[in-house]
This record gives sequence, structure tokens and C-alpha cells, in this order.
Amino acid sequence: MTTATRRARIAVHKFSSCDGCQLAFLNLGEPLLTLAETVDILHFAEAGPIDDEAEVDIAFVEGSVATSQDAVRLRGIRQRSRYLVTIGACATAGGIQALRNLHDADAWVSGVYAQPEHIDLLADSTPIAESVKVDLELWGCPVSGEQVLGATKALLAGHLPRVDHSAVCMECKRQQAVCVMVAQGRPCMGPVTSTGCGAICPRWQRDCYACYGPAVQANVSALATHLADTGMPADEVARRLLFINGHAEPFRSRRPGPAGTGHQASGQRGGAGMSHDTRTGEIHVPILARVEGEGALDIRIEAGRIEALTLRIFEPPRLFEKLLEGRSTQDVIDSVARICGICPVAYQMSAVTAIESILGVTPSPWVEAMRRVMYCGEWLQSHSLHIHLLAAPDFLGYDSAPAMARDYPEEVRRGLRLQGLGNEIIRHLRRPLGAPGRHLPGRLLPRPGCRRPCRPCVSAWRQASRRPAR
Repeated sequence: MTTATRRARIAVHKFSSCDGCQLAFLNLGEPLLTLAETVDILHFAEAGPIDDEAEVDIAFVEGSVATSQDAVRLRGIRQRSRYLVTIGACATAGGIQALRNLHDADAWVSGVYAQPEHIDLLADSTPIAESVKVDLELWGCPVSGEQVLGATKALLAGHLPRVDHSAVCMECKRQQAVCVMVAQGRPCMGPVTSTGCGAICPRWQRDCYACYGPAVQANVSALATHLADTGMPADEVARRLLFINGHAEPFRSRRPGPAGTGHQASGQRGGAGMSHDTRTGEIHVPILARVEGEGALDIRIEAGRIEALTLRIFEPPRLFEKLLEGRSTQDVIDSVARICGICPVAYQMSAVTAIESILGVTPSPWVEAMRRVMYCGEWLQSHSLHIHLLAAPDFLGYDSAPAMARDYPEEVRRGLRLQGLGNEIIRHLRRPLGAPGRHLPGRLLPRPGCRRPCRPCVSAWRQASRRPAR
């Protein structure tokens, strides 16, 4: 599909997910602008460009198949793409929302929604590869910018990137991390989990919980037997194995029973192309851009008055209200970060605070201060992302931030530096996006190898705060 007469074309599509893996592109910083100079990004609703039916060389797909319309849209994307790459646990393994596959989805939907008949939901939340051919799977919850950038470069060069699927245990040895299973007796999933995160959990004295999916030749049965031998109840062993990537083999072989029946309704997707009349007419916006989630807007205007307005939300329910039932407090804290990849800190800190209130735990002033700093990091990251990459292009009449950077390069780069500063603060106190947190009820786990985290943050702040030359 790529020819010498045009640049390579890329699209980023979203299905049922938290948007966190798409954010890997927007968190690239300067490499994002470099990428935009070598390829044409034709569709990326979260960032602005919209052309859902564009023919592209590489289609990155985030999210799982969850509604009756998802499979239809997905087949169209496959037909119009030379390479289809799935990014993240939702796209590669069904995601955390696939936990409903183990239960009665009808009962879950009825337990959450007052009018379940309006919910379009398939029986199972399934990975993309169960519906169409996938050329490359990038595992992780979330994936990193290095993964998506490396995959892009490799595919445009005509070959698949090398992906290391050895176990996290191997990475622990490379990082000289003490084994938390042996030294502390923690129920670590490292022996059966693919590396890719740098063994971040064990290095922070936490047990791995398999966010990068199964390792090659993972002996899940042996690990389950070991966990049972330590005295862990059978239902807790099953919950340990059936979590973020629970629908992936060999984890799902530990399912306690068949999945429940699903719930389907008559949800419809999308409308016609945009048209408008400021006095009398209709406005149809089939895809709302630069927002987390999916939606459409229909307005009917008569004689200058809005007579009908319909906001349609396509984002399928992920049923966190039900899938958290029966989980440990740590599972709850780790899970809620997957509700939204744009602002996971707010969800995670809300969960920690609620659990502390239930247990009667009061964190020390130092822990509360560090949480406040982490919130500031997310505000910096989120607001800089919103102002420079999402809102400013709209106000100034550009399709995207890379397009705006051609005329305002220093302003965009300053926004990227501020965004990077926010991410750096979060990395010191938590880790970005949906990665495991250091914050537990009343506690803050120590960060490995970082004795004075303030220095790089202060340095980054000074660099980001420089005024662009005019």
C-alpha cells in the first residue's frame, strides 16, 4: 500500500477501553512531532483527526469487542488496513472488562442500570483477534510510547518488531531485583507473565499481577499449585490468575465455569456526515473528537431554536461496579486506574481514600503531602495535554497539534515539555497511566533507586517553564 508518491498513513481506532494505550502516542513528546513529519495520521479521534474509513498502512486498535456494532466496524478497519496492530490488554486479551465473561452479564447489567434494555452488550468482551486477522499484538496495560513507536518504525521498514516474551523473572534477574515470592512469600505472577515493564512491581516490592500477558510456555498450573500450597484459598487463586488478562490463554483455562449469557439490545452506531444550518436544519456530528470515550451529537433547529438534541454514547459499559465485587483492596486500587487512562490518579486516590475510611486508617502528613504532589503531576499532565494538544488546535483552526506545530513549533514544544514534567512527577510517585501504584491504604511504597526525586522534577520544571522565543 505504501508507494514512493505519498507518505505512509496511520490510523488509531478505539473500542471498549480506558483510552490509556492511545495516550501512549500523545505522551511521546518530541517524537510525536517527528512521527507526524514522516507519516500522515488520518484518524485519531482522541487527538483530533477524523476519517474512520480511511485506507491506511497501519491501523492501531485499542479496546475489546463488546457490542453488536463493534465487529462490523472492525471488519471494515481490517479491509482498509495493510497492517492491523492491537495495543494493550483490552485489544489483545479482552481487558479487565472480560471478567464479566465469567458471570451472568444480564444480571450484571440489570444490577448497574435502571433501564438495561437500552444497553447494547454482547455475551463476552473479546480480543480483536477473535474477530479479524491481527498482524501484531502489543501487550501491556498500558502499552508504552516506545512500544508503539518501535512497532511503527519496524512495520514501515517492512518487518515485524522483536518482542520479548520471556518471563518477568528473567527481567528481575537482569535488574538485580530480590524475588518477592521467595523473600517475602508474595503471590507473584512473574513466573508466568511476559516481561516488558522492566519488572517494575517486584522492584517496588510488589508482586507482579500479569499486566503484560502470559509469557511463552507459561506453566500456570504449577504456579496455581504453588499458591494453593502456601494456603491461598482456591477462589483467591482463581482471582489472581483471572484479572487484567484473564481471557488470554493459558490464564482462562483456570476459569471456574462457563461464561454467563450476555445482554444485547438495539444500540445503533453513528449518523450521517456533518451538515448544518444556523437557522433551520440539522447538525449531525457522528464522532465527537478529542474526548475520552465515544459519542455522537444530533441537533434539529427550527427558526433559530433547538427543537431536538440527542447525545448518543457508544462507549459500552465495562461494569466496574460488578467486577470489583469480591476483590481484595489492592485489586480494587489497581483496577479503578483502568476506568480512565487519562486521569487514573483521581480514580486510584479516590479508592485509597474510601478504603482508608472504611478501615479507619489515617495516613501520615507526609503520605498525604506526597499524594498531593502526585495530584499536581496529573493536573500538569492533563491540563497541558488538553490545552496544547486538544483544545488549542480547535481554537486556532488546525486538525491536530502536529499540524499546529508547523506554525507554532515552540508553543507546542513547550506544552509537550509541561506534559512531560507532569508525567515525570507521576512516575516518581506512582508510574504513569494504569501501571501499578505505590499508594496503599496509609502507606507509600519506596521507589527503587531514587533517593532524591526532587532534582529531576525541578530541572524539568525549569526547562518547561522557559518562555518560547517570538
